[in-house]
Amino acid sequence: MKIYLCYKFSWIEKDVLLQELSWIKAVFDDFGFESFIFCLEYNFIPEAQVLDANFVITKAKEKISEADLVLIYINSPQKSEWMLIEQGIAHALGKKIAVFVKNEIKSNYFLTYGTNPDIIEYDEYADFIDKLKKYLWKYTYATNLHE
Repeated sequence: MKIYLCYKFSWIEKDVLLQELSWIKAVFDDFGFESFIFCLEYNFIPEAQVLDANFVITKAKEKISEADLVLIYINSPQKSEWMLIEQGIAHALGKKIAVFVKNEIKSNYFLTYGTNPDIIEYDEYADFIDKLKKYLWKYTYATNLHE
């Protein structure tokens, strides 16, 4: 299975974000899944580097089209235009979408408009990782992707 991970990278502490993304990738790896996580794939640190917007959107569309699941990780109260674009691409391509949103900020987001994603709420990062593992296990075996 291939997973495309959406996440907010602006106005987030970069060291913390990169550590969290590495742990998320480790979960995907433990399941034997391929994943695309932009910052890790390109060693890209926002605000320290500038990438061409056309490159980013083209690469996002390519990788989302290859994905079986688009997972959206929301841990910031500030909305991200790029995450909305990625979710829109996934929806237009008919991809399965799962939104993991931190409980304390979920009211900042109108999560179900038009895309009908699975919505999983979590409290803290450890809770997110636990729920991510449970979701991946359930999704994998419910769809017979892991034989």
